[in-house]
Amino acid sequence: MSNNYVYSLLLAGFLSLNAQQKDMQAFIPLLGKTWIAEGVWGNGSTFKQEQIFRIALDSNLVITETKGFLDPEQKAFGHRAHGIRKFEPRTGKIKFWEFDIEGNTTEGKVYITDKDIWYSYDYGGTQVTDHWEYLNDHTYNYTVGVYDKGEWEQIFLKTQFLALNNQFEFTIKQVNLFTTDIDNTAKFYEQIFGFRTSGNEHEKFKLLYLDAQTQIKLLKKDSLTSTENNIINLTTPYLNRVISHLKSNNIPYYKSAKKDEHPLDKSEYLEQIFIQDPNGQWIEISNVN
Repeated sequence: MSNNYVYSLLLAGFLSLNAQQKDMQAFIPLLGKTWIAEGVWGNGSTFKQEQIFRIALDSNLVITETKGFLDPEQKAFGHRAHGIRKFEPRTGKIKFWEFDIEGNTTEGKVYITDKDIWYSYDYGGTQVTDHWEYLNDHTYNYTVGVYDKGEWEQIFLKTQFLALNNQFEFTIKQVNLFTTDIDNTAKFYEQIFGFRTSGNEHEKFKLLYLDAQTQIKLLKKDSLTSTENNIINLTTPYLNRVISHLKSNNIPYYKSAKKDEHPLDKSEYLEQIFIQDPNGQWIEISNVN
C-alpha cells in the first residue's frame, strides 16, 4: 500500500469529522508540507523553525515535529520539539502540548477563527498568544505576543511560515540569478519546480525556496548578456517524473545547452536534460540514481 494512499485515507477521515470536531479542519492546509519561518525576536535573537504536521490514526490528534536552534549560541539546528493538538470530546475544545529537547512542557488551548489558528499558553508567568493567520495554503502570517480583548498589547515576533514543495526532491545550492522580469521568472520556477517565495522580497530581488538548502535569489537587471548567468544544475532521483511534468506544462527539453539543439520529442532513457527559463537561462536537470 503506497504512502500516498494511506495519507489519502487519513485525510478522508479527517475531512469527515463531525460538527463538534470541525475546528480541527483548520489544520488541513498544514498537512503534507514542510513549513519554514525566519525572523528576529524583540530581544534581537534569531528565530528559525521548520515544522511538519501529520494526522494521528484516530483523527482527533494532529502531531507536530519542530526543528529549531538547539543551543544558546544558535549554531546547532535540529529536531527541537514534539507537539500534540488534541480535540477533547467532553469539552468540545482543542488543547495542545509541546515537549522540547530541554525537557520542558508547554501546554495551553487552541482557538480557531475561520482558517486562523490561535495558541494561548502561560510562559514564565506571562499569558502568550501565537497566531497563525491564514493567507493561502502555502503562507501564514505568524505573530507571537500578548493579545487581549482583540488587540496586540505587545509583539515579540512577527514573520511568516511558508510551505515548501519539493516533490521531485531537487537538490541545489543557493544561486544568484539575474533576470529582466522578476515576477515572470519567479512564476516559472514556482510552476515548474515548486519553488515558493520567501516573503523577503523587493522590486530589485526575490528569494525562492524549495527547502532550507535549496534556494534561488532572483536579481533584477535592465538588460542581460548571454554570459551573465552560469548554467543552473539541479539533481533529482525522479528524472522521468520531471520529464512528464515538463511535457504536461508544454516545456521543451533538450540533450544539451546548445543554441541549435532541437527539442526531444520521444521517450528514451536519459541521465540528464536541459531546459530554459523565460530569460533563456539554461537549467541542467540530472538523475542522481
